[in-house]
Amino acid sequence: MSQAFCSSSGPAIGLAYAGYVPSLVEEHPQSVDHGEIPFELLQHDPGVLAIGERKPIVLHCASLSLAGTVPCSEAVVEQIAGAIERTATPWLGEHLAYVTAQAAPSTPAGGIPVHEVGYTVAPPMNERTLERTALAAERYQNRLGVPLLVENSPLYYHSPSSTLSQVEFMARLCDLAPVGP
Repeated sequence: MSQAFCSSSGPAIGLAYAGYVPSLVEEHPQSVDHGEIPFELLQHDPGVLAIGERKPIVLHCASLSLAGTVPCSEAVVEQIAGAIERTATPWLGEHLAYVTAQAAPSTPAGGIPVHEVGYTVAPPMNERTLERTALAAERYQNRLGVPLLVENSPLYYHSPSSTLSQVEFMARLCDLAPVGP
């Protein structure tokens, strides 16, 4: 991990990117140790990288659909890899969520359609999702070359197929997935 992200005197302070962040960093540089930039924002506004001239950047993402049944497209994974290289982020933050889903297998002939949910949605917390998520975390971490920092997603409702609490799920994911000590 880059020394810029560690502090011998205590925790480092990171700030998620918002419109006021550039002026805050310029006026009070000692208040922030690094800036978090969402990959999706970077895709639409490459100008947000200017904060990297003053502070190290941590890249955050909500596009991998880490807990989903539909893998992220290779084109998006390539774009994320490019953003990792441009920002020199020491890790990639990603939600424990899905952003794409498949319709039920009983869909009429012609394949199972994929639906873009439009926002990260917490998955059912069960063994099947746990195994799929651990495999996806390992695959993406190996492919992208940086550790994944998995962030729990808000739980808007209790999924009827959940058999684990979010805390249990995250603890088990740490046991199964390639995470550091």
